[in-house]
Amino acid sequence: MNKKRIGFILASIHSGSGDQVCSELIKQAVRFKTTFYIFPGGRLKATQNSEWLRNSVYRLANTKTLDGLISWASALGGALPLQELIEFHKNIEPLPFVTISQKIEGHSCVNFDAYSGMCSLIDHFLKVHRITKIAFLRGPENHVSADDRYRAFCDTLQKAGVSVKDSPLVSDPFEWRSGKDAIIQLCEKRRLLPGKDFSALVSASDLMTLDAIEYLQNKGYSSPDDFLAAGFNDVSKTRRLRSALTTVHMPYKAMGMNSFKLILNEITDAPRAKKDVLLPAPLVVRESCGCPSLIKHALNPMSAKDDLPEAQVSKEGLIERLSELFYLDKAEGRTFLEPMINALYAKNSRLFFNLFEELLETFYKDETDMRLIYRAIGIIKISKNIDPDYVASIEKDIFIALGQAAERYQEEIKSMREERNKVLDELKCELISKHSVKELSEALKKYLPRIGIHSAASVIYQTKDVSRLLSGFSKNRIFEEEEFSPDEIVPPRLISAFSQDVFMVQPMFAGNKAIGHFICSVPFFDGALFEDLRSVLSSAFSGIFLFNELTAARKAAEEAEQAKTKFFAAVGSDLSNPLSEIKSDASRLKVLLKQKELIPDQIKNIVERLEKNIEAQQKKTDLIVELTRFQSNEIVFNNTLFHPAALFPAALFKGRPVQIPRENPHKKEESPFAASDLPILFGDKERIKQALLLIAENFHFKLEQCKLKKTSKGLKIVMPISEKAFTGPTAELPGVMLANQIFFMQDCEFVKNKDPCEILFYWPFFSCSPRKSSLKNPSENVFDGVPRSEPENGGRYAAHDATTPGAAVFAPNTAQINAVQASDKIKAAASQKEEPFEWKFREKTEDENRRIYEMFVKKDFMKRPFLCYADPEDGDLEKSNNFLSFFERKLKIAERPVLFINCPEDMEKKWELSFTVIRIKTEDAPNTLSDTQNIKKQIVKLNPLLIVMNEINTDMIDFIRNNPSTELSPIIIAPDKIEASPRIDEALGFQKLILCNLCVASSREFGNRVKALLSGDHMLSPNTAGFVKKTLIYFNAHGCEYISRWKIAEAVHTSEDYLTRIFHRELGLSPWEYLNIYRIHIACARLRKTDESILTIAEKSGFQDQAYFCRVFKKVMGTTPGHYRKGICAF
Repeated sequence: MNKKRIGFILASIHSGSGDQVCSELIKQAVRFKTTFYIFPGGRLKATQNSEWLRNSVYRLANTKTLDGLISWASALGGALPLQELIEFHKNIEPLPFVTISQKIEGHSCVNFDAYSGMCSLIDHFLKVHRITKIAFLRGPENHVSADDRYRAFCDTLQKAGVSVKDSPLVSDPFEWRSGKDAIIQLCEKRRLLPGKDFSALVSASDLMTLDAIEYLQNKGYSSPDDFLAAGFNDVSKTRRLRSALTTVHMPYKAMGMNSFKLILNEITDAPRAKKDVLLPAPLVVRESCGCPSLIKHALNPMSAKDDLPEAQVSKEGLIERLSELFYLDKAEGRTFLEPMINALYAKNSRLFFNLFEELLETFYKDETDMRLIYRAIGIIKISKNIDPDYVASIEKDIFIALGQAAERYQEEIKSMREERNKVLDELKCELISKHSVKELSEALKKYLPRIGIHSAASVIYQTKDVSRLLSGFSKNRIFEEEEFSPDEIVPPRLISAFSQDVFMVQPMFAGNKAIGHFICSVPFFDGALFEDLRSVLSSAFSGIFLFNELTAARKAAEEAEQAKTKFFAAVGSDLSNPLSEIKSDASRLKVLLKQKELIPDQIKNIVERLEKNIEAQQKKTDLIVELTRFQSNEIVFNNTLFHPAALFPAALFKGRPVQIPRENPHKKEESPFAASDLPILFGDKERIKQALLLIAENFHFKLEQCKLKKTSKGLKIVMPISEKAFTGPTAELPGVMLANQIFFMQDCEFVKNKDPCEILFYWPFFSCSPRKSSLKNPSENVFDGVPRSEPENGGRYAAHDATTPGAAVFAPNTAQINAVQASDKIKAAASQKEEPFEWKFREKTEDENRRIYEMFVKKDFMKRPFLCYADPEDGDLEKSNNFLSFFERKLKIAERPVLFINCPEDMEKKWELSFTVIRIKTEDAPNTLSDTQNIKKQIVKLNPLLIVMNEINTDMIDFIRNNPSTELSPIIIAPDKIEASPRIDEALGFQKLILCNLCVASSREFGNRVKALLSGDHMLSPNTAGFVKKTLIYFNAHGCEYISRWKIAEAVHTSEDYLTRIFHRELGLSPWEYLNIYRIHIACARLRKTDESILTIAEKSGFQDQAYFCRVFKKVMGTTPGHYRKGICAF
């Protein structure tokens, strides 16, 4: 029978109460014989220390991987509103789950009575210590238990007649880890003194109190001498204080046991199993509140009378009271305590001490507060029927046993931790020298079993839809790399290695991005060690990835240098030869002039040769300039629809012979098509024609000698060039190099390893979106004839011609169009075929063309190859940057607008757009649900060509991308400030999205980039654009500091030249132009709001030189800083 798979999601295993709750749940998992997965994924959307990057592991807790889930909901939600926490948990459904400390409607919850616990603590100070001046450090906002503790504090004091309204003794809400900040607020900002302004300090958690005590000790105050102190949660750390902390006990054991029982019951009997459990949170009095040491209970039996009322002095009452003291249930009390108490009653010292030492060992492993033993001794002394003289006679031996057990346990723990840390240190040292995943996997297999970890695997998130197992092992097996679904923990075939034990699933992240997760068995629980291991592996993988990137960059640089050498060698001779001839002819002409032997025919011949050589030289120079512009990414393509007939001379289209037979592809036949038989293509017609002419000129053939073939992928041009031609010197000529660049940038596939060679122009999508990135080096991707990076949707078509029987082309009639419009089932079936869609526009009626337009706009066909047959002479083709705009022009449908959402009014004016502009403002009720719904309705209605927003709203972006009519509309986000956050991380994954500071987005330079986008210019892929977005985050964080090129490149993990190139491609400005505009924006704010000198403002804005600052300011703002400050602005 398969074990039940139970998961546990929590914020942290290495701080706060996480380690104690985890330890208890692991015991329950072993007890109930289940497979148990722990997911420490941080607080949801918490920005502190990039904690939100850990959230990525939560998606692995789903119905595929688990049968049930326990969520420590209150710990997850410390940084976000309750409604978002509820929505997070609702997304976990239909997986059964139980929550801890936060009720989610429709699901069981295990909670503890924090309100009553805090009431009893404050009541203790009021009644026992007669103190009313109590300072309180509040926990985080949006945390139910923290709110309960604060409310209990206020209510208890209010009942005692002490007002806390607007009291300076109460801090603002702070995070659990920010106790130091909270006490600084009280003591430094509000000038409160311990012992004078407050007599006691109470916090919403033990960790906050510990931080506060440490801070005050550094200031010369001690507890309980100068002030009394108390906390909440009863974490084991507090027992290390010289005066142990008085606190409220969180019932970890009962929480673990109850939550496990509830989830197991819910899995097997869901309808009847749901219920809530509220556990008591008892007060634990220790020395920090001013109460005497617990040792007093052992030495003075009378002090224990309050612990054991007269009614409980019997044997049964004694066992019950001791069980309560040590937080044991009845069964555990009978197991651990009853035999020992029986031995005391029987005065069997040997048996008693054997059982006592076993009990101590259990208590130490459970991290029980051993000071409770002293209280237990005091209780035993006043118990009925136990001879007090006998207890007195063994009391000394009990204390000796306590000391020996403590020493033995501490030595054992020290030894184990030293051994584990030693292994971990050895692993760290070895990983420093590892530069491959295979080496890392071998190192893990070597070291982790030495600390008991016998199964482990490392997974990276390759894309949004694909995870990849990079390395792993189980016992004697080492796992190979493998791709699998992102909602699985490991590949399905390996799940048996991770399904019979307790496992930790930890996130791995580097920089500002989650990169994957690490799963390993848990032979012991030490939260700090597992967190250290996670950190080591994150750094190791990050180092490997960076090393591989640098290696690839170095290799690319070497290849580029070799290519440059070849290029200059080839170009040099081409430049040198005509120049030599020009020089020779000029010298000869000079000699003839001196000798005055001028013969007209000689002069004519010399001048003609000079003209010819100068013309050739000019042509070669132009080619070199063009190549240079391509290499620096300065070429802007004018991509439009065009007819293939525009590329070739009319002589190519003679008659209409039959298709070239498949079995004899080299048989000489005329082109099988008339011009009207060819579908429309998309691209820069003039550039493509230039490339074809360059190939023809350099390989000495005429374009009419080419043959055209329609295939299911696209239009294939078969050229009379053999494969061997590309191995000779001709292939290195500037004209051929330039043609290669043009073909690649125009999304064509140039196959040179065939005989004859071919060029494939892919059929455009209806949206005319690109199939592959146009920024990669063509020599690395397509020009070896076999693309290493398959174009989008490439490879999915059948390998046969569209004109042969069985060709994969969907050419519907009117009835089929109606059916597709009317039936989602037919639509789904058609889209699943993923076939090219053939449409003879010129032969259809206006009504039929309108219907097909509406079908493509409304249905999910935008990224489907579209074979459109139109009049070759149609002038509207070259005015259209996709089929949408072509149909709209021909059918006189209103032009799609540019939509601005909450953007400044002057933005589109500076862009000087010729398109219709529509603005939506939500100033009255921004970010409300109704407001968001209204914007979404407007987007569907308007079908905008471009959408510009002033903030990163991932919900809105997701809606735009999932709406068929706008899924390919570019989105520009222009906020005032760009900072690292979960929203930025999510935005990195969206297609066709540009991020830009508002101050830069309002510039004319960026406006030129926008106009290029609206004209169909390509955009970077999300991965490539991610480098640019990370650069913007760096600029916003460090813009006022000195920044060098290498610093930026190092910060975003790429090369300087590559970053400069893609930055300009993405935003239309170089990184320095962008940074200067951003810095001037900062300077403008200082000029308006401060009276600082121009030099000071220049320095604080990131400029090292005042003169340079003034020149840049004048260039950007059109006026000087001084005039700007006075309000004499140029515009």
